[in-house]
Amino acid sequence: MVSASPLRIVSGPRFGMSRRTRMTEAALFHRCRKALGLSQPAITRALLIASDCTVRRWEQDELAVAGPAWVALAYLLRENNEIALADKVAEVVQQRRLEMY
Repeated sequence: MVSASPLRIVSGPRFGMSRRTRMTEAALFHRCRKALGLSQPAITRALLIASDCTVRRWEQDELAVAGPAWVALAYLLRENNEIALADKVAEVVQQRRLEMY
């Protein structure tokens, strides 16, 4: 059983991430999409994702955001001069790399 305590680290379903980390990633993805001024269907097309449902699940923290989507999102953010958000996304990508090894 998972504790409701925010300090407890519980392994997530992908990449060994904690639920707390994934929730932060979900919020970051949503914030980035809004900063780009894109709807869920528009970000789905921009990231070449197969289904709007995937983006909804990412933003509702039902599914971890795919690594390649983070990389493409960072590119879109830099293109739109959202440098601070792009840097936060780059931190997520770097953390994912570290967790793989």
